[in-house]
Amino acid sequence: MEIRPRPIPSRLLAPVLVAGLLSAALASAVAAQETEDPRPSDLATGFDATAATARSAGRVVDRSGAPVHGVTVRLTARSGGAPQPPVTTDAKGRWSTPPLPSGRYDIVLEKEGFLPSDGFVDVSARPSDPIVVELRSLDEVTPAFAEGDPRGSIEDWIEKGNTLLEQGQAAGARDEYRKALRYLEGERRAEVLRAVARTHYLDGDVPATLDSLVDALRAWPASEETRVLYRTLMEQLGRVEQADGVLADLGEAPAEDDGRAADAEATTRRRPPPPEPIAAAAHRSGEQTVRFTERSPFGTRDRILGRYGIAESEVLEIDSDALAYDLADESFDLLVPDSYRAEPGWGLVVWISPGPRGGVGASEVRALLARERLLWVGANDAGNPRPKWDRIGLALDAAHNVERFYQIDPERIVVAGYSGGGRTSMAAAVFFPEVFRGVVCWFGVDYFEPVRVAYKPGHSWPAAFPAPPRKTLSQIESRLRIALVTGSRDFNRSETAGVFREMESDGFSRVTYLEIPGADHYHGLDAEWLARALAFTAPITSTGSPKRRE
Repeated sequence: MEIRPRPIPSRLLAPVLVAGLLSAALASAVAAQETEDPRPSDLATGFDATAATARSAGRVVDRSGAPVHGVTVRLTARSGGAPQPPVTTDAKGRWSTPPLPSGRYDIVLEKEGFLPSDGFVDVSARPSDPIVVELRSLDEVTPAFAEGDPRGSIEDWIEKGNTLLEQGQAAGARDEYRKALRYLEGERRAEVLRAVARTHYLDGDVPATLDSLVDALRAWPASEETRVLYRTLMEQLGRVEQADGVLADLGEAPAEDDGRAADAEATTRRRPPPPEPIAAAAHRSGEQTVRFTERSPFGTRDRILGRYGIAESEVLEIDSDALAYDLADESFDLLVPDSYRAEPGWGLVVWISPGPRGGVGASEVRALLARERLLWVGANDAGNPRPKWDRIGLALDAAHNVERFYQIDPERIVVAGYSGGGRTSMAAAVFFPEVFRGVVCWFGVDYFEPVRVAYKPGHSWPAAFPAPPRKTLSQIESRLRIALVTGSRDFNRSETAGVFREMESDGFSRVTYLEIPGADHYHGLDAEWLARALAFTAPITSTGSPKRRE
C-alpha cells in the first residue's frame, strides 16, 4: 500500500469512555485526504444568502450502485446559523431539503452498517443535477499499516473505530484503534487508549479496561479526564488506595516510550546473494536472480523528470540521489517459463512490487505466465519506500535488458504493479508509451486528472502526475491497454472505480475495470483475475520478429 502525500489536517478524534459511570461520547474524525473543490465564483459573489429559494437534492447508493434507504442527511450552512433539520432517503435512495438560502453547506450522511460520509454541497437557485453519494460499507478492510505521512490512515482507522463502536461492535472498533496506536504518542495516544478502554468496558472486561486507562495515563500523565475515569472505576471496585498509589506514581514518572509509535512498515533494504549478469542467464528457463549492465535509453534523469514535469534542480533538493542508482548494485527477479523458445509471440510483464521482492510467488501465477506466453521481471528492493522516479527507471531498465537477450514482442510488454506499485505502473505507462503497451493496476491506481471522491461530496483526489502532451495523450487513449483491478472490500476500490469512469469519459478506448467479489486489499495476486487482466492488456498476437526500439 502507498499513501500519496496530501495536505491533511491534523484533527484527530478525542474518544473517551462512556457507559454508566463512564461518560461522554465519541466525536467523529474528519479525514480530509482529498482536495476540496474550489468555491464557485457566483456563489461567492452573486447570490442573496438570506433568501430561502434554493434546494439541495441527491441520491445515496452502495458500492454496487443500489439505492440505500433510511440514510440520515444533515446540512449546516458555512455562513453560520443552526443546522438544517435532517432529511432521510426514501426507498430509491433519494433525498431533498426544504427551501434553503443559497450558499455552501457542510453535509454529513449516516446509516447503520456504513461509514459516515461527510463533505460539502453548493446550494443555488439555479437548477443543478442531484448529487450522488456512494456510502462505504463497514466490511471494507482498512490498511494494515501506513507509510510516509500516516495521518490519513490514522484518521481512517479512528473514524471506522468510532462508527463500529457507536453501532455496538466493540471488538471491531478495538482492532481499528490498535492500528492507529502504532503511530500515536502523547495526548493523542491517550485519547485513543481511552476509546480502547471503552471497548473493553462494553465487552464487560473490567481488568482490560483498567489496563487501557493506565496505558493512557502513561502516554499522557497530565490528563485529568483519564485520571477521573480511572479513579472512579477503581472506587466502584473498592480499590481507592491502590488507585491513588498508581496515580501518584504516574504523576511523577515521564510518559513511557514503548516503541509502538514506530512505523510498522519500516523497510530495511535487504541485498540478495550476488546475482548473475543477464548475459550468463540468457535463454535459460526457470526463476533466477540477475543483474543488468545497460541502462535504458529512456531511463535517464532528464527524460524521466522531464515527463514528470519537474525541474531537475527541484528534485535534487529533496533527493540528491534521484535516478543515480548503479545497476551493479541492483538485482532483478526473472522468470522464464520452461516452454519459452526464441520465437515470435512471447511477451513480458514488468512488475513493480510494493515490497522488497520483484519475483513471482504463487505456482498458479507461474502456470498462467507459461500458458499466456509471458516472461516476468521485477526489481528487488524497489518497493513503496523507494522514490517513484527510481522505480520507473528500474522498470525501464528491466524491459530494455530482457528485450536485449530474449525475443519479446514489443506489443506485448506490460507494466504491472500491486497497490503502490500499481500507482507507479500507471505513471510509467503514461510517461513511456514507447515501451509499455499495456498496464495492470492491481488494487491501486493514480491518474493525471482530479477524480471525484464518490463518498465525500465536493472533494476530489488530486492529479498524481502531469498529463502528457495532447499528441501523446491521443496515442495513449487509442493504443494503451489498461486493466484496473480491485476488490469489493478494498479501501482503494472507490478511487479505482472513479479513475475508470474518468478514463471512459476522457476517451480511453482500451480500459477495463475488474472487481473481485469479497476481496480486500490483501487478497494477493489471484491467478484467475490476473489472467483476465493479462488477456486484455497483453493478448497473444501473431506478429513476426520485433524490431528493437532505440
